[in-house]
Amino acid sequence: MRVAFSQTYEKMNLNINRRKEELDRYANMISTGERMQKPADDPLGWAQALGFRQGIRELDALAKNVDFATNWSTATETALADVATLVSSAISIGSSSLNTQDTSMRQTLTRELNNTIQAAVSSANSQLGEQYLFGGDSYTTAPYAITVDSTGDVTAITYQGGTAYDLEVRTGKQSTETVNINGQNAFGTAGSGVLRQLLDLKTAVQNGDTAAVQTQLTALQNSSQTLIRLTAQTQSRTAALERKSGVLSTLKSSQQDQLANVTTADSATSIIRYQQTQTVYEAALRAASTLSNLNLTSFL
Repeated sequence: MRVAFSQTYEKMNLNINRRKEELDRYANMISTGERMQKPADDPLGWAQALGFRQGIRELDALAKNVDFATNWSTATETALADVATLVSSAISIGSSSLNTQDTSMRQTLTRELNNTIQAAVSSANSQLGEQYLFGGDSYTTAPYAITVDSTGDVTAITYQGGTAYDLEVRTGKQSTETVNINGQNAFGTAGSGVLRQLLDLKTAVQNGDTAAVQTQLTALQNSSQTLIRLTAQTQSRTAALERKSGVLSTLKSSQQDQLANVTTADSATSIIRYQQTQTVYEAALRAASTLSNLNLTSFL
């Protein structure tokens, strides 16, 4: 069977082009460290790499949510602990008032309680960034407002936050975490709760009403236990979120390792294959050059 010269030359050129593509591919693998430049290089590996990259993106999104929830929980824990400390201080001040009938001393203790109330309200209005921790579903508005008279004495505390818990973050494919505590449950409203008790204690000390002081001290001791319980619950949530963060980090590392196994080129192997392909490519070029120089005079 006779093969036309043009067919032989065409096949030779096709072979040269293929070797050139292989040479370019191995050169890219050596320079970039990437085993695949396009899907055709390894369709199955390319699909696996896409899956791993998608998994890493999802894990990054979850990790971001968990970090936010952890920061929120930590800030909440700090605010609750601060108010609990202030309540303990107020109990001590109130107890001291029971041992004195001196008007000047009562005024001093009243001023201390007034400062304590303002500090407690400030903690109850704690923020993470621009969001109020205890505002419920109105976390862009300060949950508590105080009214003071011309002397700076606190006369009223008003709750202006929301009533629902709606700040949830996705921490898993099918799991969410409610990260906020409603201020009403932590510190109460205008008519009840620890802030109201602090205000009533101040009034009782100011008036020298020992019976009312005793009543508010008992109420504050109960509220102190509530704050301690909420703080412990928040600490537990923070610890759980930190563990979740560790799990997500481990999963991401695993996905990254699997992605690297699929996409990373072995440098030594790539160099050897480049050299081998280069040898074949150069041989093909020489053969093509020899063939192209053939003409009728070569046989005369």
